[in-house]
Amino acid sequence: MTMLSRALLGFALAASAALAQGRLTEVQVSGSARATAAVLTASGLTLGQPVTPKDLDAACRRLLDSGFFRGASYRYQSKTGPGGLTYLVNFDLMDETTLVPVILDIPNTDQDQLWTKFKAADPLLDRQMPDTDGAQHYYQHALEELLAKSGNPQPLIAKREADLGKGRLIVVFRPANLPKLRQVAFEGNHAFDAATLEKMIHAVAVGQDRSEGTRLNSSHITIS
Repeated sequence: MTMLSRALLGFALAASAALAQGRLTEVQVSGSARATAAVLTASGLTLGQPVTPKDLDAACRRLLDSGFFRGASYRYQSKTGPGGLTYLVNFDLMDETTLVPVILDIPNTDQDQLWTKFKAADPLLDRQMPDTDGAQHYYQHALEELLAKSGNPQPLIAKREADLGKGRLIVVFRPANLPKLRQVAFEGNHAFDAATLEKMIHAVAVGQDRSEGTRLNSSHITIS
């Protein structure tokens, strides 16, 4: 065998080893306060699944794209045993530390119950999220998927709003297609005419999306 042939054979064997498929048996996380289960969910990996180093590259990219981490890298160890090739992976992450409160403004639902259900399904979902576009996209996609699985499919939109009472910004997720207020009526009022009252409650106007955030139980307001 010529020297060139031996070199090509060696390269082929190395490439084959690098692309070899094995089972993912363990995932470790360093540099992050996030739980390993949360990182595993965001990576798209599951323990026991067959993976190649290419799959691990994609998982690391998903973690970075999630918006929860400002830095992400990984290293792995492969081991061949009676059960075949296995991989142990360590993700080295750097958390995004600037957080914003999250509000779920979804009509006819209990926010506390929604959070309990969502956090059980995806440990990364919490009442505060990193202040990044990636995290906002991650939340929106995850919430839409979980609503669909709960039998309540609907597209969501995310909006940054000012919480003037607490002097902070919040991110509100609400349905993209909310019912509109068609009419606002007043009863029992003798001090102001209707036009003046409409200006006083300008935040509740005809044509505005109606959501739980409006704090209205119906489209009929009574002032006594």
